[in-house]
Amino acid sequence: MARRSSRSGGTVRRWRAGLAHTLQLPPELVLDLPRLIWIGGESLALENHRGIIEYTSQRVRIRVSLGCVVVEGRHLEIEGMTATDLSLRGDVRSVHLHMHPEGIHE
Repeated sequence: MARRSSRSGGTVRRWRAGLAHTLQLPPELVLDLPRLIWIGGESLALENHRGIIEYTSQRVRIRVSLGCVVVEGRHLEIEGMTATDLSLRGDVRSVHLHMHPEGIHE
């Protein structure tokens, strides 16, 4: 599939952001942004993911629209997963967002 130019992608994103604001909708729904909930270093929920890139008990890399989320820790386990939601548990030590300049294109 062909990539859209960053100019047209930015215009669409701005239009969607304006629509979300006008309709008072959460931007993560309209803009396909990742939403992360990290609870006490023991569990993590990620909404709007696009798949798992790497999974070990010490590191999980997850594709999101902006790039990649990297979770590091010990005894990491996937507790549940749907097409868009993922929950992990274990000793979560760090969470990083590695942003791709133009997001991920499929």
